[in-house]
Amino acid sequence: AEYMGTSLPFVEEASDLLSNTLFVVVVTNLFKVLNCVYPEGGGAPVLRAMPEMVCWRAEHSIYVAIAMTLLVLYVFSASFIGLYFSEDHSGLADVQFVELFSLFERIVKLLTSIAVVLLTQSALIGLLALLVGVVVVVAVVVRAR
Repeated sequence: AEYMGTSLPFVEEASDLLSNTLFVVVVTNLFKVLNCVYPEGGGAPVLRAMPEMVCWRAEHSIYVAIAMTLLVLYVFSASFIGLYFSEDHSGLADVQFVELFSLFERIVKLLTSIAVVLLTQSALIGLLALLVGVVVVVAVVVRAR
């Protein structure tokens, strides 16, 4: 039977946008809730994105719980629902192991996002970390050929 796509308009495009294109943006923003800074003179750590919020108190802990729950749900849904719509059902593609590549790519993007948020606030270092991630993905793909 020939795959005809979904009957809902723009579902495949929206899935691709959310699970591939915006992956780093969504994950990076969800991890920002963990990025606390410690004042030089001592005192309680505060959230870098919202300096008036003291880290690891009741309100911040609620935000962390919500963000980490959303992160787990997003990563799993982006990985599996996104993979379903990116799969070639025509039988004409010469690409093998698309799912494995996509999962590996998402792991690299996830690790890069964590590194950018938790280790640095520099856009240049963030771009370099992403570039290193892309080089790793390309190296694995070339080696797997």
